[in-house]
Amino acid sequence: MEKYSNLKINPDLKKRLDKLRKGKTYNQIIEEILTYFDMTGVNPQSDRTPPVETFVRELQKQSEAIKDRLTSVIKIIRNIETNKIDLILDELVGGEVRPKEEVISENEIMDVIKINESLKQKLVNKELEINKLKEEHLNSGDKSGVIIQIVEQYLKSPELTKDNRGNIIVSEIYIKNLINKISHV
Repeated sequence: MEKYSNLKINPDLKKRLDKLRKGKTYNQIIEEILTYFDMTGVNPQSDRTPPVETFVRELQKQSEAIKDRLTSVIKIIRNIETNKIDLILDELVGGEVRPKEEVISENEIMDVIKINESLKQKLVNKELEINKLKEEHLNSGDKSGVIIQIVEQYLKSPELTKDNRGNIIVSEIYIKNLINKISHV
């Protein structure tokens, strides 16, 4: 437990301390004042300003931190310059450029486009052929075409869910309805 002593101060000084206090104890406010004097080097018994050394020391700390940060920024900018900007300038000026990984020529791109277009056309032809075969099968009077059409309609239903492998999960009621509809064909 701390020991306390009594201090005698005049009423005007007490009013000044009360203004500074702002909810703190007298002990706390006097501790803060004394700490401030110690940190700044201010001597209340003399009319001198705080020693210049204190300010100089703080300025040196701040300037060293700024210099360190500027050095880091300069390193980053130099890295960008050597790895990015120099390459771009070399390409623009026509100088030697470091070899790039596998460059695709315009002819190769055109070949891929042509192959893609021919595959699209083959796909359209196959879809037309499938639809034609379905039509022929339906028109042949064979009930299997109608059954296939009914099953396809049921399988395209948005109510059906799929598992993580893409397999359709069909409930027992759904299967019974499908069998019922097929049996009435």
